[in-house]
Amino acid sequence: MSENVDALLRRGIQQQEAGRPDLAHSLFQQALRLDPENPDAWHLDGIVAFRSGNLQSAEKMIQHAIEKSPDQPLFRITLGNVLRAQGRFHDALSSYDFALSRDKNATLVHFNRATLLQDMERHEEALADLDALLSLSDTSEGLGDIHALRAESFIALGQRDKAVEIYESALQQQPDHIGCRLGIAETFEVQARLDEALAHTRHVLERASDHWRAACLGATILRRQGNLDDALKQIQAVDLKKIPLPAARQILAENARIHDRRGEFEAAFEKYEAQNRLAQKFASRTPVDKNKYLQQVLELLRYFSSDLPSEWRELPAPSSWGKHPPVFLVGFPRSGTTLLDQILDSHPGIHVVEERPLLLALRDRLRESPEGYPAALGQVNPSRRDELRTLYREQIQNEGFDDAEKLVINKLPLNLIHVGLIHRVFPEARIILALRHPCDVTLSCFMQDFTLNNSMANFLTLKDSAHLYDKVMSLWNAYRALFDIPVYELRYENLIDNFDSEVAGLLDFLKLPWKDEVRDFAAHARARPLIRTPSYEQVTGELHNRSRGRWRNYFTHIEPHLKTIEPHINAFGYDKN
Repeated sequence: MSENVDALLRRGIQQQEAGRPDLAHSLFQQALRLDPENPDAWHLDGIVAFRSGNLQSAEKMIQHAIEKSPDQPLFRITLGNVLRAQGRFHDALSSYDFALSRDKNATLVHFNRATLLQDMERHEEALADLDALLSLSDTSEGLGDIHALRAESFIALGQRDKAVEIYESALQQQPDHIGCRLGIAETFEVQARLDEALAHTRHVLERASDHWRAACLGATILRRQGNLDDALKQIQAVDLKKIPLPAARQILAENARIHDRRGEFEAAFEKYEAQNRLAQKFASRTPVDKNKYLQQVLELLRYFSSDLPSEWRELPAPSSWGKHPPVFLVGFPRSGTTLLDQILDSHPGIHVVEERPLLLALRDRLRESPEGYPAALGQVNPSRRDELRTLYREQIQNEGFDDAEKLVINKLPLNLIHVGLIHRVFPEARIILALRHPCDVTLSCFMQDFTLNNSMANFLTLKDSAHLYDKVMSLWNAYRALFDIPVYELRYENLIDNFDSEVAGLLDFLKLPWKDEVRDFAAHARARPLIRTPSYEQVTGELHNRSRGRWRNYFTHIEPHLKTIEPHINAFGYDKN
Protein backbone atom coordinates (compact mmCIF):
# COMPACT_ATOMS: atom_id res chain seq x y z
CA MET A 1 0.00 0.00 0.00
CA SER A 2 2.85 2.37 0.89
CA GLU A 3 4.33 2.02 -2.59
CA ASN A 4 0.94 2.69 -4.18
CA VAL A 5 0.39 5.81 -2.03
CA ASP A 6 3.85 7.14 -2.79
CA ALA A 7 3.29 6.61 -6.50
CA LEU A 8 -0.02 8.46 -6.35
CA LEU A 9 1.61 11.37 -4.51
CA ARG A 10 4.42 11.57 -7.08
CA ARG A 11 1.91 11.57 -9.94
CA GLY A 12 -0.19 14.18 -8.16
CA ILE A 13 2.81 16.47 -7.77
CA GLN A 14 3.60 16.06 -11.47
CA GLN A 15 0.03 16.99 -12.41
CA GLN A 16 0.11 20.01 -10.09
CA GLU A 17 3.38 21.21 -11.61
CA ALA A 18 1.92 20.69 -15.10
CA GLY A 19 -0.94 23.04 -14.26
CA ARG A 20 -3.63 20.39 -13.86
CA PRO A 21 -4.88 20.89 -10.27
CA ASP A 22 -8.09 18.85 -10.76
CA LEU A 23 -6.10 15.77 -11.69
CA ALA A 24 -3.67 16.40 -8.84
CA HIS A 25 -6.57 16.67 -6.37
CA SER A 26 -8.06 13.41 -7.69
CA LEU A 27 -4.75 11.57 -7.20
CA PHE A 28 -4.21 12.94 -3.70
CA GLN A 29 -7.75 11.88 -2.77
CA GLN A 30 -7.04 8.38 -4.07
CA ALA A 31 -3.96 8.31 -1.83
CA LEU A 32 -6.05 9.38 1.18
CA ARG A 33 -8.61 6.65 0.54
CA LEU A 34 -5.76 4.15 0.72
CA ASP A 35 -4.08 5.84 3.69
CA PRO A 36 -6.30 8.40 5.51
CA GLU A 37 -3.53 9.06 8.04
CA ASN A 38 -0.94 10.12 5.46
CA PRO A 39 0.15 13.69 6.38
CA ASP A 40 1.87 14.35 3.05
CA ALA A 41 -1.31 13.58 1.13
CA TRP A 42 -3.32 15.98 3.30
CA HIS A 43 -0.63 18.65 2.93
CA LEU A 44 -0.32 18.30 -0.84
CA ASP A 45 -4.07 18.36 -1.37
CA GLY A 46 -4.20 21.44 0.88
CA ILE A 47 -1.70 23.13 -1.41
CA VAL A 48 -3.95 22.37 -4.41
CA ALA A 49 -6.88 23.97 -2.61
CA PHE A 50 -4.75 26.95 -1.59
CA ARG A 51 -3.51 27.59 -5.13
CA SER A 52 -7.07 27.29 -6.39
CA GLY A 53 -8.19 29.97 -3.95
CA ASN A 54 -10.21 27.65 -1.68
CA LEU A 55 -8.66 28.99 1.50
CA GLN A 56 -10.98 27.45 4.08
CA SER A 57 -10.69 23.99 2.56
CA ALA A 58 -6.92 24.42 2.36
CA GLU A 59 -6.74 25.34 6.04
CA LYS A 60 -8.74 22.26 7.07
CA MET A 61 -6.58 19.92 4.99
CA ILE A 62 -3.30 21.33 6.27
CA GLN A 63 -4.57 21.19 9.84
CA HIS A 64 -5.23 17.49 9.24
CA ALA A 65 -1.62 17.11 8.07
CA ILE A 66 -0.37 18.87 11.22
CA GLU A 67 -2.49 16.60 13.43
CA LYS A 68 -0.71 13.63 11.86
CA SER A 69 2.77 15.21 11.99
CA PRO A 70 2.81 18.14 14.48
CA ASP A 71 6.53 18.92 14.28
CA GLN A 72 6.89 19.14 10.50
CA PRO A 73 8.08 22.73 9.79
CA LEU A 74 6.94 22.66 6.15
CA PHE A 75 3.32 22.07 7.15
CA ARG A 76 3.46 25.06 9.49
CA ILE A 77 4.89 27.24 6.73
CA THR A 78 2.07 26.29 4.37
CA LEU A 79 -0.51 26.88 7.09
CA GLY A 80 1.03 30.30 7.69
CA ASN A 81 0.70 31.08 3.98
CA VAL A 82 -2.98 30.10 3.99
CA LEU A 83 -3.76 32.10 7.14
CA ARG A 84 -1.95 35.06 5.69
CA ALA A 85 -4.03 34.89 2.51
CA GLN A 86 -7.12 35.07 4.75
CA GLY A 87 -5.79 38.24 6.38
CA ARG A 88 -5.13 36.45 9.70
CA PHE A 89 -1.65 37.87 10.04
CA HIS A 90 -1.06 37.19 13.73
CA ASP A 91 -2.11 33.54 13.38
CA ALA A 92 0.15 33.24 10.33
CA LEU A 93 3.06 34.71 12.28
CA SER A 94 2.54 32.18 15.08
CA SER A 95 2.64 29.38 12.51
CA TYR A 96 5.90 30.68 11.02
CA ASP A 97 7.36 31.12 14.51
CA PHE A 98 6.58 27.49 15.32
CA ALA A 99 8.29 26.35 12.12
CA LEU A 100 11.35 28.44 12.96
CA SER A 101 11.49 26.94 16.47
CA ARG A 102 11.93 23.55 14.79
CA ASP A 103 14.51 24.73 12.27
CA LYS A 104 16.25 28.04 13.01
CA ASN A 105 18.15 27.92 9.72
CA ALA A 106 15.09 27.37 7.54
CA THR A 107 15.50 29.97 4.83
CA LEU A 108 11.92 29.52 3.63
CA VAL A 109 10.59 30.46 7.07
CA HIS A 110 12.78 33.56 7.28
CA PHE A 111 11.62 34.62 3.82
CA ASN A 112 7.91 34.10 4.48
CA ARG A 113 8.08 35.66 7.92
CA ALA A 114 9.95 38.69 6.57
CA THR A 115 7.33 39.36 3.91
CA LEU A 116 4.53 38.86 6.43
CA LEU A 117 6.16 41.29 8.86
CA GLN A 118 6.36 43.77 6.01
CA ASP A 119 2.62 43.37 5.45
CA MET A 120 2.16 44.01 9.17
CA GLU A 121 4.42 47.07 8.83
CA ARG A 122 6.88 45.71 11.37
CA HIS A 123 9.82 46.56 9.17
CA GLU A 124 12.65 46.49 11.70
CA GLU A 125 11.76 42.86 12.47
CA ALA A 126 11.42 42.11 8.76
CA LEU A 127 14.92 43.44 8.18
CA ALA A 128 16.25 41.14 10.91
CA ASP A 129 14.82 38.12 9.05
CA LEU A 130 16.20 39.39 5.75
CA ASP A 131 19.65 39.88 7.29
CA ALA A 132 19.44 36.32 8.61
CA LEU A 133 18.65 35.17 5.08
CA LEU A 134 21.73 36.97 3.77
CA SER A 135 23.90 35.25 6.36
CA LEU A 136 22.45 31.84 5.48
CA SER A 137 22.86 32.24 1.71
CA ASP A 138 26.00 30.50 0.45
CA THR A 139 25.44 31.43 -3.20
CA SER A 140 24.40 34.51 -5.11
CA GLU A 141 21.12 32.83 -6.07
CA GLY A 142 18.18 34.66 -4.53
CA LEU A 143 20.24 37.60 -3.25
CA GLY A 144 18.50 40.02 -5.60
CA ASP A 145 15.12 39.05 -4.13
CA ILE A 146 16.41 39.57 -0.61
CA HIS A 147 17.87 42.98 -1.45
CA ALA A 148 14.62 44.02 -3.15
CA LEU A 149 12.72 43.17 0.03
CA ARG A 150 15.25 45.00 2.17
CA ALA A 151 14.82 48.09 0.01
CA GLU A 152 11.03 47.93 0.45
CA SER A 153 11.41 47.97 4.22
CA PHE A 154 13.82 50.90 4.13
CA ILE A 155 11.32 52.81 1.99
CA ALA A 156 8.61 52.15 4.55
CA LEU A 157 10.96 53.35 7.30
CA GLY A 158 11.47 56.62 5.47
CA GLN A 159 14.94 55.82 4.11
CA ARG A 160 14.33 56.13 0.37
CA ASP A 161 17.94 57.06 -0.34
CA LYS A 162 19.09 53.89 1.41
CA ALA A 163 16.58 51.88 -0.64
CA VAL A 164 17.78 53.35 -3.94
CA GLU A 165 21.36 52.61 -2.87
CA ILE A 166 20.42 48.96 -2.23
CA TYR A 167 18.64 48.66 -5.58
CA GLU A 168 21.53 50.21 -7.50
CA SER A 169 24.10 48.05 -5.74
CA ALA A 170 22.08 44.90 -6.44
CA LEU A 171 21.63 45.86 -10.09
CA GLN A 172 25.38 46.23 -10.49
CA GLN A 173 25.65 42.55 -9.59
CA GLN A 174 22.45 41.40 -11.36
CA PRO A 175 21.51 44.00 -14.01
CA ASP A 176 18.49 42.03 -15.17
CA HIS A 177 16.98 41.33 -11.76
CA ILE A 178 13.31 42.11 -12.27
CA GLY A 179 12.45 42.74 -8.63
CA CYS A 180 15.16 45.35 -8.19
CA ARG A 181 14.44 46.97 -11.57
CA LEU A 182 10.75 47.30 -10.79
CA GLY A 183 11.43 48.29 -7.19
CA ILE A 184 13.57 51.25 -8.20
CA ALA A 185 11.11 52.10 -10.99
CA GLU A 186 8.20 52.16 -8.53
CA THR A 187 10.22 54.28 -6.12
CA PHE A 188 10.97 56.82 -8.84
CA GLU A 189 7.34 56.78 -10.06
CA VAL A 190 6.07 57.67 -6.57
CA GLN A 191 8.64 60.46 -6.46
CA ALA A 192 7.38 61.68 -9.87
CA ARG A 193 10.78 60.92 -11.45
CA LEU A 194 8.86 59.50 -14.38
CA ASP A 195 11.54 59.39 -17.09
CA GLU A 196 13.90 57.41 -14.86
CA ALA A 197 11.07 55.13 -13.77
CA LEU A 198 10.11 54.46 -17.37
CA ALA A 199 13.68 53.61 -18.36
CA HIS A 200 13.90 50.90 -15.68
CA THR A 201 10.45 49.57 -16.58
CA ARG A 202 11.37 49.30 -20.26
CA HIS A 203 14.54 47.43 -19.30
CA VAL A 204 12.31 44.75 -17.81
CA LEU A 205 9.84 44.69 -20.69
CA GLU A 206 12.62 44.32 -23.26
CA ARG A 207 13.56 41.06 -21.55
CA ALA A 208 10.13 39.92 -20.37
CA SER A 209 7.51 41.47 -22.63
CA ASP A 210 4.67 39.62 -20.88
CA HIS A 211 5.57 40.76 -17.35
CA TRP A 212 2.23 42.08 -16.08
CA ARG A 213 3.64 44.19 -13.24
CA ALA A 214 6.10 45.95 -15.55
CA ALA A 215 3.38 46.45 -18.17
CA CYS A 216 1.03 47.95 -15.59
CA LEU A 217 3.69 50.26 -14.18
CA GLY A 218 4.79 51.29 -17.68
CA ALA A 219 1.19 52.12 -18.60
CA THR A 220 0.77 54.15 -15.41
CA ILE A 221 3.88 56.18 -16.16
CA LEU A 222 2.86 56.77 -19.76
CA ARG A 223 -0.58 57.89 -18.62
CA ARG A 224 0.93 60.30 -16.11
CA GLN A 225 3.12 61.68 -18.89
CA GLY A 226 0.06 62.19 -21.07
CA ASN A 227 1.02 59.53 -23.63
CA LEU A 228 -2.41 57.89 -23.54
CA ASP A 229 -2.22 55.96 -26.82
CA ASP A 230 0.96 54.12 -25.84
CA ALA A 231 -0.37 53.63 -22.31
CA LEU A 232 -3.49 51.92 -23.64
CA LYS A 233 -1.48 49.77 -26.04
CA GLN A 234 0.79 48.74 -23.17
CA ILE A 235 -2.02 47.72 -20.82
CA GLN A 236 -4.09 45.95 -23.47
CA ALA A 237 -1.15 43.68 -24.31
CA VAL A 238 -1.56 41.90 -20.96
CA ASP A 239 -3.47 38.61 -21.13
CA LEU A 240 -5.72 38.61 -18.04
CA LYS A 241 -6.18 34.85 -18.27
CA LYS A 242 -2.49 34.25 -17.60
CA ILE A 243 -2.08 36.30 -14.42
CA PRO A 244 -3.35 35.95 -10.83
CA LEU A 245 -6.71 37.44 -9.94
CA PRO A 246 -5.33 40.36 -7.84
CA ALA A 247 -2.99 41.23 -10.71
CA ALA A 248 -5.88 41.19 -13.16
CA ARG A 249 -7.69 43.66 -10.90
CA GLN A 250 -4.73 46.03 -11.09
CA ILE A 251 -4.55 45.73 -14.86
CA LEU A 252 -8.27 46.44 -15.25
CA ALA A 253 -8.03 49.40 -12.87
CA GLU A 254 -5.22 50.99 -14.89
CA ASN A 255 -7.00 50.20 -18.14
CA ALA A 256 -10.07 52.03 -16.80
CA ARG A 257 -8.02 55.06 -15.71
CA ILE A 258 -6.53 55.37 -19.20
CA HIS A 259 -9.94 55.20 -20.87
CA ASP A 260 -11.20 57.82 -18.40
CA ARG A 261 -8.34 60.17 -19.30
CA ARG A 262 -9.09 59.61 -23.00
CA GLY A 263 -12.71 60.62 -22.45
CA GLU A 264 -13.93 57.11 -23.26
CA PHE A 265 -16.23 56.92 -20.27
CA GLU A 266 -18.37 53.92 -21.21
CA ALA A 267 -15.25 51.85 -21.88
CA ALA A 268 -13.81 53.05 -18.58
CA PHE A 269 -16.95 52.12 -16.65
CA GLU A 270 -16.95 48.67 -18.23
CA LYS A 271 -13.40 48.10 -16.94
CA TYR A 272 -14.25 49.43 -13.48
CA GLU A 273 -17.15 47.00 -13.30
CA ALA A 274 -14.92 44.13 -14.41
CA GLN A 275 -12.33 45.09 -11.82
CA ASN A 276 -14.95 45.00 -9.08
CA ARG A 277 -16.41 41.71 -10.26
CA LEU A 278 -12.97 40.18 -9.79
CA ALA A 279 -12.75 41.81 -6.37
CA GLN A 280 -16.10 40.26 -5.43
CA LYS A 281 -14.86 36.90 -6.62
CA PHE A 282 -11.73 37.27 -4.52
CA ALA A 283 -13.71 38.42 -1.46
CA SER A 284 -15.96 35.36 -1.72
CA ARG A 285 -12.93 33.18 -1.02
CA THR A 286 -11.90 35.09 2.11
CA PRO A 287 -13.51 36.03 5.45
CA VAL A 288 -14.10 39.58 4.12
CA ASP A 289 -17.75 40.52 4.76
CA LYS A 290 -19.07 43.95 3.80
CA ASN A 291 -22.08 43.49 6.07
CA LYS A 292 -19.94 43.35 9.21
CA TYR A 293 -18.79 46.90 8.67
CA LEU A 294 -22.19 48.10 7.52
CA GLN A 295 -23.82 46.64 10.62
CA GLN A 296 -21.31 48.46 12.81
CA VAL A 297 -22.29 51.75 11.16
CA LEU A 298 -26.02 50.98 11.48
CA GLU A 299 -25.62 50.08 15.16
CA LEU A 300 -23.89 53.40 15.82
CA LEU A 301 -26.53 55.25 13.81
CA ARG A 302 -29.37 53.64 15.79
CA TYR A 303 -27.73 54.46 19.11
CA PHE A 304 -26.82 58.06 18.33
CA SER A 305 -30.21 58.71 16.74
CA SER A 306 -31.91 57.69 19.99
CA ASP A 307 -32.38 59.56 23.27
CA LEU A 308 -29.73 57.49 25.06
CA PRO A 309 -26.74 59.84 24.50
CA SER A 310 -28.72 62.71 26.06
CA GLU A 311 -28.75 60.69 29.29
CA TRP A 312 -24.95 60.39 29.51
CA ARG A 313 -23.51 61.54 32.80
CA GLU A 314 -21.75 64.87 32.64
CA LEU A 315 -18.01 64.79 33.19
CA PRO A 316 -15.66 67.48 34.44
CA ALA A 317 -13.08 68.86 32.04
CA PRO A 318 -10.12 66.47 31.69
CA SER A 319 -6.57 67.42 32.60
CA SER A 320 -4.66 69.24 29.88
CA TRP A 321 -3.52 67.04 27.00
CA GLY A 322 -0.46 69.20 26.38
CA LYS A 323 0.51 72.12 24.23
CA HIS A 324 -1.83 70.98 21.44
CA PRO A 325 -5.15 69.13 21.86
CA PRO A 326 -5.80 66.01 19.76
CA VAL A 327 -6.91 66.62 16.18
CA PHE A 328 -8.67 64.13 13.90
CA LEU A 329 -8.84 64.42 10.12
CA VAL A 330 -11.90 62.51 8.94
CA GLY A 331 -14.18 62.26 5.92
CA PHE A 332 -15.70 59.68 3.67
CA PRO A 333 -12.98 57.94 1.61
CA ARG A 334 -12.00 59.80 -1.58
CA SER A 335 -13.06 63.17 -0.12
CA GLY A 336 -9.59 64.69 -0.30
CA THR A 337 -8.22 63.55 3.06
CA THR A 338 -4.89 62.44 1.58
CA LEU A 339 -4.34 65.81 -0.08
CA LEU A 340 -5.09 67.57 3.22
CA ASP A 341 -2.82 65.13 5.02
CA GLN A 342 0.15 65.97 2.80
CA ILE A 343 -0.49 69.71 3.00
CA LEU A 344 -0.73 69.69 6.78
CA ASP A 345 2.25 67.39 7.30
CA SER A 346 4.41 69.78 5.27
CA HIS A 347 3.83 72.41 7.96
CA PRO A 348 6.87 72.35 10.30
CA GLY A 349 4.61 72.44 13.37
CA ILE A 350 2.49 69.40 12.45
CA HIS A 351 2.87 65.63 12.46
CA VAL A 352 0.17 63.66 10.62
CA VAL A 353 -0.27 60.03 11.66
CA GLU A 354 -1.47 58.53 8.40
CA GLU A 355 -3.94 55.66 8.08
CA ARG A 356 -3.32 54.05 11.48
CA PRO A 357 -6.25 52.47 13.37
CA LEU A 358 -5.26 54.06 16.68
CA LEU A 359 -8.82 54.58 17.90
CA LEU A 360 -9.70 50.92 17.56
CA ALA A 361 -7.78 50.08 20.73
CA LEU A 362 -10.12 52.42 22.62
CA ARG A 363 -13.19 51.02 20.90
CA ASP A 364 -12.13 47.47 21.70
CA ARG A 365 -11.46 48.36 25.35
CA LEU A 366 -15.00 49.74 25.58
CA ARG A 367 -16.41 46.63 23.91
CA GLU A 368 -15.08 44.66 26.87
CA SER A 369 -17.49 46.50 29.17
CA PRO A 370 -20.76 44.77 30.14
CA GLU A 371 -22.70 47.40 28.17
CA GLY A 372 -20.60 46.95 25.04
CA TYR A 373 -19.82 49.65 22.51
CA PRO A 374 -21.17 52.29 22.03
CA ALA A 375 -23.44 52.03 25.10
CA ALA A 376 -20.39 51.92 27.40
CA LEU A 377 -19.64 55.53 26.44
CA GLY A 378 -22.57 56.60 28.60
CA GLN A 379 -21.04 54.92 31.65
CA VAL A 380 -17.59 56.44 31.27
CA ASN A 381 -16.44 58.21 34.43
CA PRO A 382 -13.39 60.49 34.83
CA SER A 383 -11.16 57.57 35.84
CA ARG A 384 -12.24 55.46 32.87
CA ARG A 385 -11.79 58.42 30.54
CA ASP A 386 -8.26 58.98 31.84
CA GLU A 387 -7.50 55.31 31.20
CA LEU A 388 -8.68 55.63 27.59
CA ARG A 389 -6.75 58.87 27.09
CA THR A 390 -3.60 57.18 28.37
CA LEU A 391 -4.17 54.25 26.03
CA TYR A 392 -4.47 56.62 23.08
CA ARG A 393 -1.31 58.48 24.05
CA GLU A 394 0.51 55.15 24.16
CA GLN A 395 -0.75 54.41 20.65
CA ILE A 396 0.59 57.75 19.43
CA GLN A 397 3.94 57.20 21.12
CA ASN A 398 4.24 53.69 19.67
CA GLU A 399 4.01 55.28 16.23
CA GLY A 400 6.95 57.55 17.11
CA PHE A 401 4.91 60.75 17.26
CA ASP A 402 5.76 61.96 20.76
CA ASP A 403 7.18 65.42 19.97
CA ALA A 404 5.32 67.58 22.49
CA GLU A 405 6.02 70.72 20.47
CA LYS A 406 4.21 69.52 17.38
CA LEU A 407 0.49 69.25 16.74
CA VAL A 408 -0.39 65.60 16.05
CA ILE A 409 -3.22 64.96 13.59
CA ASN A 410 -4.73 61.48 13.35
CA LYS A 411 -5.79 61.00 9.73
CA LEU A 412 -8.01 58.02 9.07
CA PRO A 413 -11.08 58.94 7.01
CA LEU A 414 -13.56 56.49 8.49
CA ASN A 415 -12.73 57.52 12.05
CA LEU A 416 -15.74 59.61 11.08
CA ILE A 417 -17.97 56.84 12.44
CA HIS A 418 -16.31 57.08 15.87
CA VAL A 419 -16.75 60.81 16.43
CA GLY A 420 -19.00 59.99 19.41
CA LEU A 421 -16.09 58.15 21.03
CA ILE A 422 -13.71 60.99 20.16
CA HIS A 423 -15.98 63.60 21.71
CA ARG A 424 -16.56 61.57 24.88
CA VAL A 425 -12.92 60.80 25.54
CA PHE A 426 -11.40 63.98 24.08
CA PRO A 427 -13.93 66.79 24.56
CA GLU A 428 -11.24 69.29 23.63
CA ALA A 429 -10.44 67.54 20.34
CA ARG A 430 -10.80 69.37 17.06
CA ILE A 431 -12.22 67.69 13.98
CA ILE A 432 -11.27 68.46 10.38
CA LEU A 433 -13.98 67.18 8.04
CA ALA A 434 -13.00 66.76 4.39
CA LEU A 435 -15.93 67.25 2.05
CA ARG A 436 -16.36 66.63 -1.66
CA HIS A 437 -19.39 66.36 -3.93
CA PRO A 438 -21.24 63.22 -2.77
CA CYS A 439 -21.61 61.99 -6.35
CA ASP A 440 -17.87 62.29 -6.98
CA VAL A 441 -17.13 60.53 -3.70
CA THR A 442 -19.54 57.68 -4.37
CA LEU A 443 -18.20 57.19 -7.88
CA SER A 444 -14.55 57.47 -6.89
CA CYS A 445 -14.92 54.84 -4.15
CA PHE A 446 -16.44 52.48 -6.73
CA MET A 447 -13.55 53.18 -9.12
CA GLN A 448 -10.74 52.44 -6.66
CA ASP A 449 -9.05 49.07 -6.48
CA PHE A 450 -8.86 49.20 -2.69
CA THR A 451 -7.17 46.56 -0.60
CA LEU A 452 -10.18 44.51 0.41
CA ASN A 453 -11.41 44.49 3.98
CA ASN A 454 -14.87 44.64 5.54
CA SER A 455 -15.25 48.37 4.99
CA MET A 456 -13.76 48.63 1.49
CA ALA A 457 -15.87 45.69 0.32
CA ASN A 458 -18.82 48.10 0.39
CA PHE A 459 -17.46 49.85 -2.70
CA LEU A 460 -17.70 47.03 -5.22
CA THR A 461 -20.97 48.33 -6.67
CA LEU A 462 -22.26 51.86 -7.06
CA LYS A 463 -25.38 50.88 -5.13
CA ASP A 464 -23.37 49.71 -2.12
CA SER A 465 -21.06 52.71 -2.33
CA ALA A 466 -24.02 55.12 -2.26
CA HIS A 467 -25.69 53.17 0.55
CA LEU A 468 -22.65 53.29 2.81
CA TYR A 469 -22.13 56.98 2.05
CA ASP A 470 -25.71 57.70 3.10
CA LYS A 471 -25.41 55.79 6.39
CA VAL A 472 -22.00 57.19 7.35
CA MET A 473 -22.97 60.79 6.61
CA SER A 474 -26.31 60.32 8.39
CA LEU A 475 -24.30 59.20 11.41
CA TRP A 476 -22.18 62.34 11.10
CA ASN A 477 -25.35 64.43 11.07
CA ALA A 478 -26.51 62.67 14.23
CA TYR A 479 -23.23 63.54 15.94
CA ARG A 480 -23.54 67.19 14.91
CA ALA A 481 -27.07 67.32 16.30
CA LEU A 482 -26.03 65.83 19.63
CA PHE A 483 -22.65 67.35 20.41
CA ASP A 484 -20.99 70.73 20.29
CA ILE A 485 -17.97 69.61 18.28
CA PRO A 486 -15.21 72.01 17.22
CA VAL A 487 -15.15 71.16 13.51
CA TYR A 488 -13.69 72.74 10.39
CA GLU A 489 -15.32 71.66 7.14
CA LEU A 490 -13.01 71.98 4.15
CA ARG A 491 -14.28 71.29 0.65
CA TYR A 492 -12.00 69.67 -1.88
CA GLU A 493 -13.35 71.89 -4.65
CA ASN A 494 -12.59 75.08 -2.68
CA LEU A 495 -9.12 73.87 -1.85
CA ILE A 496 -8.33 73.37 -5.54
CA ASP A 497 -9.68 76.84 -6.43
CA ASN A 498 -8.38 78.90 -3.49
CA PHE A 499 -5.46 77.02 -2.01
CA ASP A 500 -3.89 79.77 0.12
CA SER A 501 -7.09 81.11 1.65
CA GLU A 502 -8.49 77.65 2.41
CA VAL A 503 -5.27 76.41 4.01
CA ALA A 504 -4.85 79.66 5.93
CA GLY A 505 -8.37 79.28 7.35
CA LEU A 506 -7.64 75.72 8.42
CA LEU A 507 -4.36 76.69 10.08
CA ASP A 508 -6.15 79.48 11.92
CA PHE A 509 -8.66 76.89 13.21
CA LEU A 510 -5.70 74.81 14.44
CA LYS A 511 -4.18 77.93 16.03
CA LEU A 512 -1.03 77.64 13.95
CA PRO A 513 0.69 80.31 11.85
CA TRP A 514 0.94 80.22 8.08
CA LYS A 515 4.11 78.60 6.74
CA ASP A 516 5.13 78.79 3.10
CA GLU A 517 6.22 75.15 3.21
CA VAL A 518 2.58 74.09 2.82
CA ARG A 519 2.64 75.32 -0.77
CA ASP A 520 5.38 72.80 -1.53
CA PHE A 521 3.39 69.85 -0.22
CA ALA A 522 4.09 67.77 -3.35
CA ALA A 523 7.85 67.79 -2.77
CA HIS A 524 7.24 66.99 0.89
CA ALA A 525 4.98 64.08 -0.11
CA ARG A 526 7.63 62.67 -2.46
CA ALA A 527 10.08 62.61 0.44
CA ARG A 528 7.74 60.95 2.93
CA PRO A 529 8.27 57.28 3.75
CA LEU A 530 5.06 55.87 2.34
CA ILE A 531 1.74 57.20 1.11
CA ARG A 532 -0.84 54.62 2.10
CA THR A 533 -3.70 55.59 -0.20
CA PRO A 534 -4.49 55.50 -3.94
CA SER A 535 -4.18 59.31 -4.05
CA TYR A 536 -0.38 59.39 -4.23
CA GLU A 537 -0.36 60.54 -7.88
CA GLN A 538 -2.13 63.80 -7.12
CA VAL A 539 -0.33 64.61 -3.89
CA THR A 540 3.12 64.07 -5.41
CA GLY A 541 2.37 66.18 -8.47
CA GLU A 542 0.72 69.44 -9.40
CA LEU A 543 -2.80 70.24 -8.26
CA HIS A 544 -5.39 69.60 -10.96
CA ASN A 545 -9.16 69.66 -11.22
CA ARG A 546 -9.67 66.61 -13.43
CA SER A 547 -11.47 64.82 -10.60
CA ARG A 548 -13.97 67.62 -10.03
CA GLY A 549 -17.39 66.85 -11.45
CA ARG A 550 -16.22 63.54 -12.87
CA TRP A 551 -19.56 62.02 -11.92
CA ARG A 552 -21.25 63.95 -14.72
CA ASN A 553 -19.29 61.83 -17.22
CA TYR A 554 -20.94 58.76 -15.71
CA PHE A 555 -24.36 60.26 -15.06
CA THR A 556 -26.37 57.41 -16.59
CA HIS A 557 -24.71 55.01 -14.15
CA ILE A 558 -24.97 57.14 -11.04
CA GLU A 559 -28.48 58.49 -11.72
CA PRO A 560 -30.24 55.41 -10.26
CA HIS A 561 -28.49 56.08 -6.94
CA LEU A 562 -29.05 59.83 -6.72
CA LYS A 563 -32.09 59.37 -4.49
CA THR A 564 -29.91 57.66 -1.88
CA ILE A 565 -27.37 60.47 -1.62
CA GLU A 566 -29.57 63.42 -2.60
CA PRO A 567 -30.24 64.48 1.01
CA HIS A 568 -26.51 64.97 1.51
CA ILE A 569 -26.08 66.75 -1.83
CA ASN A 570 -28.72 69.22 -0.64
CA ALA A 571 -27.42 69.48 2.92
CA PHE A 572 -23.89 70.31 1.77
CA GLY A 573 -25.15 72.71 -0.89
CA TYR A 574 -23.86 70.85 -3.93
CA ASP A 575 -25.40 70.84 -7.42
CA LYS A 576 -27.20 67.67 -8.46
CA ASN A 577 -27.50 68.51 -12.14
